[in-house]
Amino acid sequence: MSTSDQNTALTVARRAVWDTGLSPEEFLAVLRGESTPDWPSRAFCVARLLECANWYDVARIMAPRDICAVWPEVRAHVRSDSIRRGMEYVCRVLQ
Repeated sequence: MSTSDQNTALTVARRAVWDTGLSPEEFLAVLRGESTPDWPSRAFCVARLLECANWYDVARIMAPRDICAVWPEVRAHVRSDSIRRGMEYVCRVLQ
């Protein structure tokens, strides 16, 4: 990950973790599957990423194919219908 992408990831993570008790670095580790806390789950963290960042930043932080790999678990945590429909489309196209 480039320095620019790393800075973007930390900025987005700071916005996403406000109520989770995780640091931005811990949040990113959960997204990458390097950490598996009891809560929040990876599915919750991916949903939070989708809800807290624009698509271009999401794609810089986590590859769309990686998101699609966990999408069945993530779907239940996404509150926004438009994000849910958008991800359904992305995962269909990437199959």
